[in-house]
Amino acid sequence: MTVASNWKRMGDQVGNHGWLLAAVWLVFLAFPLASIWSDPLSLTVKLVVTGLILAFAAIYIHGFKTLDEGVHEDLRTGNWTAESASDSDINGEINTEIDAEINTLRPSWMSHPGSLPHYIVLVAIVLVAFILGGWGVLGMMAFIVAFAMFHLSWPAAGFTVAIAIAITLIGPAIQGFLDDVWFFAATVTSISLFTAMIRLADE
Repeated sequence: MTVASNWKRMGDQVGNHGWLLAAVWLVFLAFPLASIWSDPLSLTVKLVVTGLILAFAAIYIHGFKTLDEGVHEDLRTGNWTAESASDSDINGEINTEIDAEINTLRPSWMSHPGSLPHYIVLVAIVLVAFILGGWGVLGMMAFIVAFAMFHLSWPAAGFTVAIAIAITLIGPAIQGFLDDVWFFAATVTSISLFTAMIRLADE
């Protein structure tokens, strides 16, 4: 099997299944929802934050679905052609030029043009939800980390992880209730490591 066909198969898998896997994880948004409704907040605030969390879930899935479909289509028809790969596949080896062209696909889909707008909107929603609902919504930070790890460049993903850990760890420590919300930092850290391992395995 050629390098080109391997990339095509990977694109098929990402395009067909990536957003479904992301959707499964949304069940964990039940925790910030439960926290909001158990806190002594006004009904108006509870309803607004609930709406923000639901909007977050919709945009999160929309981001994964549309971006993954774009990756799938680019790998299938966009950045290289089967003819060019097969013409260069002499004695089972892809020549250096085609190999280099295929290797550029990973940075292109890891920094898809649609990634940043989705990322900014997701971060904005979490920020507003945090201002209104308090520390209980910090469970949403794990989703920000996962989105960044799969759709942004390595530096951007690393920056996101650092900020997420700082917010979930340093903030509560300064406020004096880290013992109550330490699992937020643990969740963000574990999700960061897990998604990084998946990304490294694909690369």
